[in-house]
Amino acid sequence: MFRRHKIPPEITDHIIDHLHEDVHSLTTCSLVCKEWLPASRHHLFSSISLHPWKKDSFLRLVESPIATFAPYVRRVYMREGRGAYTWEKRWLNEALPRMKALTRVETLEVERVTWEFLGTEARQSFLTIFKGIKKLKLQHFEFRSFCDLMQFIDAFPALEDLQFDIVKWEKESIELDSPTQYHRPPNLRVLSLSCTRKASILNWIQSGEREPAVHTLHLWELSEKDVSAIPTFLSSVGSSLQELHIRFDDDFYFADALDLVQQMKISDVTELRAFHVHNLFLDQTTPDMDWVLELYRHIQSPHIQEVTIGLVYAVSGLVSGPVEKIDWDSLADILSQPQFAGLQSVKVILNVKDDLGMELIRQHFAKVRDRGILSIGTASDCA
Repeated sequence: MFRRHKIPPEITDHIIDHLHEDVHSLTTCSLVCKEWLPASRHHLFSSISLHPWKKDSFLRLVESPIATFAPYVRRVYMREGRGAYTWEKRWLNEALPRMKALTRVETLEVERVTWEFLGTEARQSFLTIFKGIKKLKLQHFEFRSFCDLMQFIDAFPALEDLQFDIVKWEKESIELDSPTQYHRPPNLRVLSLSCTRKASILNWIQSGEREPAVHTLHLWELSEKDVSAIPTFLSSVGSSLQELHIRFDDDFYFADALDLVQQMKISDVTELRAFHVHNLFLDQTTPDMDWVLELYRHIQSPHIQEVTIGLVYAVSGLVSGPVEKIDWDSLADILSQPQFAGLQSVKVILNVKDDLGMELIRQHFAKVRDRGILSIGTASDCA
């Protein structure tokens, strides 16, 4: 007599995992049997994006008494309407109180919100529903004051990853009144800043009795006025920071860049594993960039494994001339020092295809090339 053998659930879950991008197949799987439903819904509803022009159907669905998908939602992206067009009305004031079922969200991305414009109920709903998030990204987000920003972040104690992309606040006068009144997230591990006042945020994050345990730091559009807060911050995270990304602002090239780099105290980051410098602008008028060498000369961590040098030609069509603004021979000598003995990858990334420039770098980087760890190309080549 034929005997049916039930497939173990971990096997069917693994099979369904391979269909993570096939919405039609996942929908079909969810209708097969009750055992297949959780794995199917995990991929169907784990990430949702809400825009002004398509939020109504979602809100009706999430409020339905028979809806059971909300516990599977782990990532939410929300974009507030600008209010300029009938198809892009402001909607979060009305919608946030209706999202009470989304209590399992771990990643939240919010764009184009002015916190002051949200009503009391909407703000309270926001802070209550998403209290347990671990990753938060704010894009084009505005606060009335820096105290409002600190109070906002303090409402998410489980945060591990915090990203600011063009975050603004109006009032500077009360920025330093009581930076420890609102606590930084105690479990913060990843910090990414692309905003005009990085110093205020860095000073707040490093305040408190315990040193922050940030292991990944992204500093985008770093300018002269941001540098003042960096030495103290790097010293406070020196024993935990493992990955550092820096992109310098345009005005950095016209300030006393060498002195500014020396002030940054990268040498205090004793556990650094990866150091990535992005968007070094080059053109025929750029002065020689000795300060770039100083960046790498200050690395003293014996654990460094990855180095990236990102170059941007300011004018398309230029040939290898701008590449020579960097002393590649001296940089190769620096990367041959004992602290770089464990290097596993050195990437030089250009924003345009420049065969002559790449060959020039390859020749001057012979010491690095011969170790088999050098890759040179455009972003797509080095991915």
